[in-house]
Amino acid sequence: MFLKLQYYTILSTALILVSCGNSSKLTPIAYNDSLVTQQIKVVEAAEKLQEVLDTYVKQDMETIYGRLRGQINLSKAKTEGFGDFNDNKNFKEATLEFISAYQQLTENEYKEALSLLSKSDSLYSKTDEARVEILYKEIDKKTAQATEKYRLAQNEFAKENRINFTEPKK
Repeated sequence: MFLKLQYYTILSTALILVSCGNSSKLTPIAYNDSLVTQQIKVVEAAEKLQEVLDTYVKQDMETIYGRLRGQINLSKAKTEGFGDFNDNKNFKEATLEFISAYQQLTENEYKEALSLLSKSDSLYSKTDEARVEILYKEIDKKTAQATEKYRLAQNEFAKENRINFTEPKK
């Protein structure tokens, strides 16, 4: 799924950071890593929900849905707790926007998909199935947009703070 590809791209980029210069550049890297950690936790929780939606087990779907909501709230609170970096709040704000995009998906598309997929087999219709497919496409589209916007903000932060990202070798 596209969501996993986005996750691994950002994770790979974040884990293969290389500093330009002396050890004083570790502070921007640590700041980057702290924010990216919150972004990754939200993506991982969303991936778990996506996996469990395929099981059609209502209780499991509701449990993982609740965990995603909890992770979003926790990651949002932790990110809000970070200070600005050298009076620049752009990357922190981008992280909050990314988390908010997932929060909106959780409150809208994921919630509706969970509701439809929780129906008993006798009530689940072709119309419901078509709607779920539309919701999944919308989720993929919105996560791709959020990820790209986040990647650009991360790259800008890296440029401003002289951090080089080394792309993973294929």
